[in-house]
Amino acid sequence: MPLRASLVGLSLTSLSALTYHLIQSNHSWGCFEYGAIAGQTLLQLLAFSPLLMNVGFKLNAGLLDHSWGNAPELSTKERRDKCWGKNVLVVGGTHGIGRGCALSFAKAGANVWVVGRSRADAVVEQMRQVSPLPQQEKSFQTIPRDLMKAEQCTVLCQEIIDKEWRVDFVVLTVGCWPDRAEPLTKDGLNKVIALDLVARYAVLEGLVPALAPGASALSVLASTQKMPHPEAEEIKSFITGEAATKGKQYGLMQVLAMAGVSADTMLWQAGSRLPYDRVLGMHPGLVESEISKTALPRYLWPFSRATMGLLQLAGAVLGEEEAGNLCVDIVAYEGVPECQKEDEPNTHYYNHIRECRFTDSLAYNEEFGSWMWSWLSAFVSKKGAEK
Repeated sequence: MPLRASLVGLSLTSLSALTYHLIQSNHSWGCFEYGAIAGQTLLQLLAFSPLLMNVGFKLNAGLLDHSWGNAPELSTKERRDKCWGKNVLVVGGTHGIGRGCALSFAKAGANVWVVGRSRADAVVEQMRQVSPLPQQEKSFQTIPRDLMKAEQCTVLCQEIIDKEWRVDFVVLTVGCWPDRAEPLTKDGLNKVIALDLVARYAVLEGLVPALAPGASALSVLASTQKMPHPEAEEIKSFITGEAATKGKQYGLMQVLAMAGVSADTMLWQAGSRLPYDRVLGMHPGLVESEISKTALPRYLWPFSRATMGLLQLAGAVLGEEEAGNLCVDIVAYEGVPECQKEDEPNTHYYNHIRECRFTDSLAYNEEFGSWMWSWLSAFVSKKGAEK
């Protein structure tokens, strides 16, 4: 036990040092960063305890921040009771967590349409096989769209509206890692912002005419993780692409931190501006998938695959199916968190251990939120008109 406690402390210390270094630096990952990640992972393996991972995420979320209730783990029957015959749109549902969500909803008796950059006929066939719905009632489709382009988000939403498909649950897992070689889209936006923020907003807003009564939305990203980030004005410059035109560069952790808090800010605004019954943000923890295995440089893939596999055996990492069940349970949960106030948006944030918690304080800043909503509305409207 003393050894394990020491390893926990050392691991958390290395994580803190790594985070500080990345936030302070404006360069891409190098030997130091990857070495620190490898060392931390090794310590976690030696400690061999899911508790270590949970403590790390709790510290990053804010150890003194209260938990405002938990979303319970549902049984198979309970999931079917809540999801049977419901229509679910999973945006980013062809790989990783999104695919896990699609299959979990299908197993619960929901009709599922998945959106990805390319067709996902294999996922559709898997959903058909696991679905308990009668054959004539099944509705599974794949819709190929490149949501890196705002106009394609508009096209997607209009297609669903035209088909008169009423959506009960919207699950957004679409996203990407920073692209060091070509960081910007043709619109001049950082690719991470294009997917983590703009695409999420465009889909949530564009689907309003297609929503069924009581519809809810879940964004799977980095909610509850309070990562250090620049001030609001600098984040605005990063979002609009102005910082890039001035030659400003950011490190990986800075990009992810700014995208995460921006997405949570948008969700907070959506909770009061859009007619969703609930708007939810979630951090899934560590999820083992081919995406997580290949996020690092190619020469580290074998190490990544081996460590993620061992961590999953230790119970510290979720598989795609477990992550999918977690998403289903949270978006289908109808309880009201203790922190809900009558005059606040019905937006809540959950972590991977089902706790409802506060997210980064900037997400609740009304000036920053109003600016962001206005900019997103103008940008997506302009790009939608160009399609």
